[in-house]
Amino acid sequence: MGQQGFFPPLDEFLDQFYLAEERQAFINDEPRFTGDAWQDAYIGAVAEHLARRWGLMIPPWVDDPRRFLDTPCFADDAQWAKPVLLRDSPIAFRRRLIFTEAEPLRRARFPRPTAEDSRRYAEGQSAERAGQSGRRESEPNKKH
Repeated sequence: MGQQGFFPPLDEFLDQFYLAEERQAFINDEPRFTGDAWQDAYIGAVAEHLARRWGLMIPPWVDDPRRFLDTPCFADDAQWAKPVLLRDSPIAFRRRLIFTEAEPLRRARFPRPTAEDSRRYAEGQSAERAGQSGRRESEPNKKH
């Protein structure tokens, strides 16, 4: 499946996720591998980002080494955009060497987070950037 065929099912998944009352069930089960390293890493980043963004449990399957890239991938190939993408990429994407905008999973059905959701997410992102919190920090550095 090419990248064009990858996004319509992902968009449908996100629409369903954002409309659901119980979101945890959407990310609990590991999706099958696609055979494309970028897609497999992106799927791991999506699940981890959704968990972090909406205060859900991060499923353990997202830490499978096959859900990480070996070389950086930028959402925009323009050289001028790279510093912005490096700065703004959420931790779930950045740790997989996928560099994108700050809210890469935004959709028309993207729910408006509560003030508490926004505060918790911002605090988590700031702490992750500073390397001070998160379950990932207690793990040894792995070469993926």
